[in-house]
Amino acid sequence: MKLLYCIPRLDTSGGIERVVVNKINYYVQECGYEVTVVTYRQQNRENFFKLDSRVRQINLDAPYPISYEQLSFFKRIIPFRKVNAYLMTKLNQIVSETAFDYCISILMDDIAIIPKLTDSSIKVGECHGILNEIVYCYRHSETFFQKLKWFLRLKKFHFFSKKFDVLVFLTQEESKLLNYSIPLEIIPNFIVCTPLNDEFFQFNNSKTAVSAGHLIPLKGHARLLDAWRLVVDKCSDAHLDIYGSGSEEETLLLKIRELKLTDNVTIKKPLKDLENHYGRYSLTLLASYYEGFSMVCLESLAKAVPVIAYNVPCGLQHILKGNNGGVLVEDDNANAFSAAVIELLESRELQRKQKQKAFSRAKDYNIEIIMHQWQKLFFKI
Repeated sequence: MKLLYCIPRLDTSGGIERVVVNKINYYVQECGYEVTVVTYRQQNRENFFKLDSRVRQINLDAPYPISYEQLSFFKRIIPFRKVNAYLMTKLNQIVSETAFDYCISILMDDIAIIPKLTDSSIKVGECHGILNEIVYCYRHSETFFQKLKWFLRLKKFHFFSKKFDVLVFLTQEESKLLNYSIPLEIIPNFIVCTPLNDEFFQFNNSKTAVSAGHLIPLKGHARLLDAWRLVVDKCSDAHLDIYGSGSEEETLLLKIRELKLTDNVTIKKPLKDLENHYGRYSLTLLASYYEGFSMVCLESLAKAVPVIAYNVPCGLQHILKGNNGGVLVEDDNANAFSAAVIELLESRELQRKQKQKAFSRAKDYNIEIIMHQWQKLFFKI
């Protein structure tokens, strides 16, 4: 079987990039598929996560303006037309040279292009929470122009996504935001779940917590710091490590100083093997305003590390349903969040129970289980 994957870039440390790379490697290593990956915003930068050497990667240097990220939504329209025309030409050339069985998009900038490709491959749209993000930003826009921008992005998503042969969502809730006649499938993210030594299930008295993700407003690190200040008021030796990089880093460093948390919070650079470091922490904390299907959460559970998170759409509500492996806290309730953190840091019995539940829950998303669903989908459509 031959697959073509289209994704803007693989040089960043995000959850989407990690999932896509792990999935592609599984297709090659376990299924024997031939996979070609096309990136178009990477500009020949090195991949953050390692692809199997048998994967063919094509980096298309699409003509995005240097200042594209700083342009307003409306000022992007003209350069984006040039990008679309360029990608259409290049992708049609690629599919004309190889007879792909499936062409897979993660529904980003190429959402308008993939369904129009002239080959006979089945077009699959793989939604990693982008629709949930658009809807969230639309509903929480503070100005008319912000609301208009996200309204137009939502209309664009609706218009082009229905042209795919099948759409795959991480959760049922996100799929319900659409009302299409095309097939909609639900396949969550996965985790590599390996047996753990007994020490992983013992009480961790280090009073350390970890969080990870792009340092951008939607990840909620600012409100996480507010809650952590309340934790430190009760547990002065508690320490939080935040792994990530992004536009909000300087703002967060300033907030850490303002809250007098310089001895209790450290911002660290992203790690390629962060999943191997979760086990030394007592807890994982997530304060995002929404989540697709958090890899940080899944990777923590796989190391028997309980997760405390705000109850936001959509994936966390499934993973931590019934407080299995952690605690879902009322959204934006810093007092409840900090209370849950303190209780799990200090209670030996509760922490041990949640560690057992965490690892048990992670097994439900083991890679073999989830990738079997993808294989069934390919042979069904």
